[in-house]
Amino acid sequence: MYIPLPTPKEMGLWDKITIEHVGILGEILMENASWQVVYAIQDDFPNLKHKKVAIIAGPGNNGGDGFAVARHLSNLGADVKIFYKKDLESYKKDAAYHVNLTLKMGISTEKIPENDFNLCGYDIIIDALLGTGFSGQLRDDYKRVVEAINRAKPSSYILSVDIPSGLNGYMGIPSPIAVKANVTVTFEEAKVG
Repeated sequence: MYIPLPTPKEMGLWDKITIEHVGILGEILMENASWQVVYAIQDDFPNLKHKKVAIIAGPGNNGGDGFAVARHLSNLGADVKIFYKKDLESYKKDAAYHVNLTLKMGISTEKIPENDFNLCGYDIIIDALLGTGFSGQLRDDYKRVVEAINRAKPSSYILSVDIPSGLNGYMGIPSPIAVKANVTVTFEEAKVG
């Protein structure tokens, strides 16, 4: 049986073809992806009422996925807080669409602090910091966020969106560290990394 393992660049092309030639809007692709994350969480947490959830939203579409997930978890009764990496006004296109919907719902948000970022006390942490397009080495500010996520384990259940942040999507190696997720929900196909 043949199972495709696209590179991050090939996956981006698949998305582009889906949007431009099939006609499915990027906002819908992101919405569909966010539901897959919710379904995976419900496998381990059938009742999300009053569960404390931290969503770590990065600056790109992976962060947009995180904002979309926040809406669904909030609607299911979870106590959700989004920690975001860049100013909310600077999100673009599909991610901006989901950021705006989330803000209209009044879900708690806070910019990721530069120092003393502590995620202990959350039942669930959703890593939507960096996606499959990440390459190179993590900058120090991103390393601190990844370290904060990993420090919360094992008392917190950690789910990574599409790929654990800090993992190279081409090589599958930490750069130099990566989120140690309990579960990773990837979209369409697993990536080569």
